[in-house]
Amino acid sequence: MVLCLLAVAVGSMLCRAISKHKSKYGGIQQFPQIQAFTIYGDALDVIGHLNPSKRTALLFFHPECEYCRKEVEGILARHSECRDVQWLFITIAPSEIVEEFLMEYPLETIPDAYVLREDWPDIHKVFGVKGPPALFIYDENGKLMKRHMGATSIKNIVQELQ
Repeated sequence: MVLCLLAVAVGSMLCRAISKHKSKYGGIQQFPQIQAFTIYGDALDVIGHLNPSKRTALLFFHPECEYCRKEVEGILARHSECRDVQWLFITIAPSEIVEEFLMEYPLETIPDAYVLREDWPDIHKVFGVKGPPALFIYDENGKLMKRHMGATSIKNIVQELQ
């Protein structure tokens, strides 16, 4: 009897944890409708600019974050190994800081790459991002394949995008 009660309690806790996880990330299982801004201030309907035949790698970053810099450096060095990938780099940093960052890390030289700003932290909230870096990888159908909160090795990123 005690074992049955224990099994029910553990099962209940497991179901609750799974339900909480699904509700937290349920809104991003399919690429959500989001709007961001170019670093020049132009509004951009993100889904309208995505190529539906390519995977999408979405990286939340901040120019002053050392972990972000390391990931961006790796992406710049190895992006050619990731065929049919479009890159979205999103930050809340002011345009001036982003422009300085892009002089050192020319992300716009990557084919199908967009460097975007959000004036509202709503995009971060939609994705459940508490701090950069955070990486989300979507397949060609806009379905979430992988998410990484925190630093990720470029080796893992390339493997997941190939």
